[in-house]
Amino acid sequence: MKQVAIIGVGPRGLSALEYLFAAFAKESKIEIPFVTLFEVSEHLGAGQVWSISQPKINWLNISQRALNELKGRNEIIVNNLFIPAFPNYADWLPEDKKNNQKSDPDLFPPRSQMGKYLYERYLSIAEPLLENSFIKIVKTTVDTINYKDRKFKVRDIENKEYVFDEVALTIGHQPTELSSQLSEWKEHFEKNKNLGLFLNPYPVQDISNSKKIKVDTVVGVRGFGLAMIDDIRALTIERGGAFKIIDNRTFKSEFKSSKDVPNTIVPFSLDGLPMIPKPLNGNLDEAYTPDNSEIEKFEKEIGTFTEGAKRAKDIFFLKREMAKVVAEQYIGLGKKAVYIFENSNEVQKTVIEWFDDDDFGHPSLYPQNEKVEKTIEDFINMAVDGEKITLDYCAGQVWRYCQPSMYKLFSHAKLPDEVLADIVALDERIKRYAYGPPVESMQQLLALNRAGVLNFNFCNNPDIELTNKGWKLNMGGDEIVVNCMLNSILDSPQLLKVSSSIIKVLLANDLLKPVHSELGIKTRTDGCIELPDKEKFIPLAVLGRLSKGSILGVDAILECFRLRIEDWANGVVSRIKN
Repeated sequence: MKQVAIIGVGPRGLSALEYLFAAFAKESKIEIPFVTLFEVSEHLGAGQVWSISQPKINWLNISQRALNELKGRNEIIVNNLFIPAFPNYADWLPEDKKNNQKSDPDLFPPRSQMGKYLYERYLSIAEPLLENSFIKIVKTTVDTINYKDRKFKVRDIENKEYVFDEVALTIGHQPTELSSQLSEWKEHFEKNKNLGLFLNPYPVQDISNSKKIKVDTVVGVRGFGLAMIDDIRALTIERGGAFKIIDNRTFKSEFKSSKDVPNTIVPFSLDGLPMIPKPLNGNLDEAYTPDNSEIEKFEKEIGTFTEGAKRAKDIFFLKREMAKVVAEQYIGLGKKAVYIFENSNEVQKTVIEWFDDDDFGHPSLYPQNEKVEKTIEDFINMAVDGEKITLDYCAGQVWRYCQPSMYKLFSHAKLPDEVLADIVALDERIKRYAYGPPVESMQQLLALNRAGVLNFNFCNNPDIELTNKGWKLNMGGDEIVVNCMLNSILDSPQLLKVSSSIIKVLLANDLLKPVHSELGIKTRTDGCIELPDKEKFIPLAVLGRLSKGSILGVDAILECFRLRIEDWANGVVSRIKN
């Protein structure tokens, strides 16, 4: 009997299990292999990111309305074993938690709620498979994978060894080597134990429960993105503070502190630019939603490059086609637009200039030199229909609607590695808009600023000097000393910087190669790794975050249940048949 391993059973590991047995169900003349699942988290299917036990202050960054796209699982019958169907996310929700009216503010539920859905979905397939001895679960951390004589030898941290014919790595976020700055901070902290240092933004309980943080602690937060918002709530709500909504239409809030909330929190980043909130509700979001014909045209034009019919020397083709879609939506805003262009070509030209240069100035674009609090307030007003819309805000929201097409088209695209790297870099830059938080999150930041807790004066790349009192931040002559530093920046999936043993061993054995020095593992369309020697093949698949560059959308929950993982499952069946 063949042996298959799925290493890591978060959402992608769950999806791999589902697709694999759905593929077996289509075959009547093959021996079903035995599948071993490796996962240390208590709630399989959810994994660590979607942990059921995490605090409710960690919100999803995709609206409940958008989660209607998270499809369920059809029933599976394999070797006379019946595996029941499981509903899509929208149907699974209790009636009192549904968000049906487009005029209502979008709901952004806690990540633990998604974790509950994933865990229940996992149980519904795993329990019958376990009872009928199709699978087993090993709650351990895999340390190394070696391949010899057409077999994988998998060893865990307790030095126990397992042998497999097929392996799928569905591990999520992996630790990377500390940057020079973080290494310096760690050394500084070890010499000054009176200070506080958190090198990772999660779990947030480490922050909310820390005795190092007191009311008179000055907390610095490295990073100004989504994880920073989770950490800010850990420093405030989870330590007894409370937000009171004073305007139900805009979610404008007031903050009441407590004896355990630090008086001063100082966020900063390399550019000092805050995240941009998504439109408040479905009705407002429709203004940025391209119709099907626009998406089809976009996909057709991009497809000529990604499928190899035309050769791309750079990413101008993407900028050009995206600018066409943005122009259509921006002109459609009419008098709600902050600037009226003469024609569509002028809009497109301006969008391309902005894609080329984040600092490009134009009356249609929001100025980059505004104070942080004013920037947040202005974009909140755009999000709630209280202010005219800038072209960059429109472009960011349109980008969000084009992302599923880009995930599909640019995954395993026939493009030069440098072009793929530039596409990923542009997508990362636009994430500030496209992956923006809900309005309520940004209102909470403003409330903290008005309460004097959140200090925005050092946001834009301050000079940092290490002293025995902590970290001295200097911005234009203003100084503040931080005695507890919190890193809220999640490591990007750069293969060559990953420090976990499982990846380092594969690299040392020449079983992995990166798409690009700044990206993840190069994989084939079926998810299996592309070896440095292209003539060779081994049935080792990398599905998910570490294959960034080969695929896009590695951090998107919806992408975990889409067709790329089905391609892997069909490949497993094909290899077993042959």
